[in-house]
Amino acid sequence: MEWRGDNRGQSVQVGAILLFATLIIALSTYQVTVVPEENSRIEFDAYQEASGDIVELRNSVLSTAAGDGVRGVTVKTGAQYPPRIFLVNSLQPRGSVETTNPGTVTLGNINGSVSQFEGVGEYVQEEGNVLDYPTKLLRFEPDYNYESGADTYVTNGFVYRDYDRPIPRASQTLIRGNTITITTIAGNLDESGYQTSLTTVPVSAHVNTVTVTNESAGPVTVTLPTRLNATDWNDTVLAGSEKVKNVTRGPRPDTVTVQLEGNRNYELKVAEVELKGANDDGEVNDPGGRYLVRQTDEYVTLNSDDRVRLVAEARDIFNNPQSNLAVKFNTSAAGLDLTTSTGLSPADNQIVRSNAEGNAVVWAVANDTFDSGTVTATLGTDTSGTDVEQVTFTVSEPQAGSGGDGDGGTSGGQISDVDDSTPTDEDTALVFDIENTGSSDVTVTNFSVSTPGRQNSGASSLNKLNHHNSPEVKITGGGTDGSADEPGNGNDFDTDGTTYSLDTDAVIESGSQASVTMQKMNSGDLQLTYDLTDDSANADVTVTLTFEDGSTKEIYLRVTNVNS
Repeated sequence: MEWRGDNRGQSVQVGAILLFATLIIALSTYQVTVVPEENSRIEFDAYQEASGDIVELRNSVLSTAAGDGVRGVTVKTGAQYPPRIFLVNSLQPRGSVETTNPGTVTLGNINGSVSQFEGVGEYVQEEGNVLDYPTKLLRFEPDYNYESGADTYVTNGFVYRDYDRPIPRASQTLIRGNTITITTIAGNLDESGYQTSLTTVPVSAHVNTVTVTNESAGPVTVTLPTRLNATDWNDTVLAGSEKVKNVTRGPRPDTVTVQLEGNRNYELKVAEVELKGANDDGEVNDPGGRYLVRQTDEYVTLNSDDRVRLVAEARDIFNNPQSNLAVKFNTSAAGLDLTTSTGLSPADNQIVRSNAEGNAVVWAVANDTFDSGTVTATLGTDTSGTDVEQVTFTVSEPQAGSGGDGDGGTSGGQISDVDDSTPTDEDTALVFDIENTGSSDVTVTNFSVSTPGRQNSGASSLNKLNHHNSPEVKITGGGTDGSADEPGNGNDFDTDGTTYSLDTDAVIESGSQASVTMQKMNSGDLQLTYDLTDDSANADVTVTLTFEDGSTKEIYLRVTNVNS
C-alpha cells in the first residue's frame, strides 16, 4: 500500500508563528516607545513633586530658624516605575539632596550702637563693624533616566531651578522692608534614594532682633555665596525690594554684594539651622557665648526689702540667647552681697548658669552700711573677660519719693503698669495704663518702641506707628495730658528703639493713673492681641518712657496673636 503525505497542520503552525512574531513586535514597539513615554511622565510628575518637597524643606528651615524647634520633611528625590511582567524598566532613578558650596555671609559697614541693648554696639565694634556667618547652599540633584530636570537650589529662602535663567519656586527672605534675615545652613547632608527623610535642627534660632545702621557714609552691605550672578539678583531674586540700592559682583568668587540704602535703621535677625538625615546624629556644636547684654537697667535702686534683681543675657555670634553658660557676678561694694535665691548664703561673687532664655539672674542684697556700688557680670567663670563679655550694674538706695522698684531712677521707679489694662481683643493700637505710686508728680518727656519678639517673632512685623493727621502717641488722664504727632503726610514713628520727644510733656500726678495709647500699628494694617508681662524675657514689644529727671520705665507686652 502506498501512503500519501498529509500537510493539513502546516497552516496552524504558520499562523501560530506569525501570531507570536506579531506579539513580539508589538511588545518590542511598546518597550521602545510606550514604556519610555510612560516612565518619562512618571519622572516629570516626580520632579514636580520633588520641587514642592524642596519648598516645604525650605519652609521647615525658616520655621526652625524662627524658633519652632526640630522639624521633619520627606523629599521625593527619585521616581518609581510600575512593575512590568513582560517588559523591562530602567533602573529606578535615585536623586540626592545635599549641602554644598560652603561660604560666608558677610554683613559689612554696620553699627550696632542704635540697638536697644548697649552690648550689641560694643560687640559689632569689636568685630570691626563686620559680621561673618559661615553657611552652605542646599541642592536637590535629580538623576532621572528620561527627564533632564535642572538642579534645585535653596539660598536665603529663595528656591529656584538652576537653568540659564533661574526659575523661582519660592521668594527670598533676606531683605524684606527694613528687616535683614540671615538664615545660615550647617551640616554635612548628603542623602540619596527614591525618597529621603530629613530633619531641620536649630543651632541658634533668631529669637532676638537687633537694630543696626551704616557705620560710615557708605551703604550697609550683605555679601553672600551664590551660584547666581548679580544680574539675576537684581532682576529676579531681589526685584521690587525698596531698600536695595544695587547688587554687584562680590569680592570673592561665586559671591554677590547687596547694597542697602544708608542712613536707615535695619532690624537684623540671624539664625543657624543644621540639616541632616532623619536617622543621623547631629554634627554641629552650639555656638557658645560671645557677649553679654543687660536685661535690667544699668542704674537700679533697691526694693523696699533692700534687694534688687539683676539680669544679664548671654548671647552667641548670631545675637541670640544661649542657655547653660556660666556667668560670674561679683561686687566689691561695702554692705552689698549677691545671692541666687533666698535660700543661699549671700557672697561677694556668684557663678550662675544662663536659663533657656539666656538669662543669668542674681539678687543684690544690701545691709544697713550700704550706700551705692557696682556689680559686674562676666561671661565665663573668671573676671578677665573682654569688654563685650562684661556688663556692669550700679546699685543705689532709693531716693526720697522713689517707689524703689529697681526699674529706672527716681521718676521711673514710681511708675508701674496696671494689670488687665490692655484690650481684650486684637487692636491696631498699643494701649495700657500706668500708675504713679510715688509721693511726687512725674513728667514724661520721651518715648520709644521696640519689638524684641522674644516669645512671638511675628511681633517684629510691627515697624511703625502712623495715624495720619492725629497724634500717634497720647498719655492722658494722669494730670496733664501729653502727646506726640509726627507731622506731614506719610511720616511715622519707627518702632526700632528710636527715642522720640513728646510734643507736649505728660504729667502724672502722685497716686494717679494715666492711659497710654500708641497708634496705629503699620498705619492700621497690623492688629495684635497682647497683654502685659513683668518679665523682659517674655517681651515681644517693649515701650520705654523717659522722664524729666532722665530715668526710664520699660513696659513689656507679650503678643499672643498677629493679624496683618
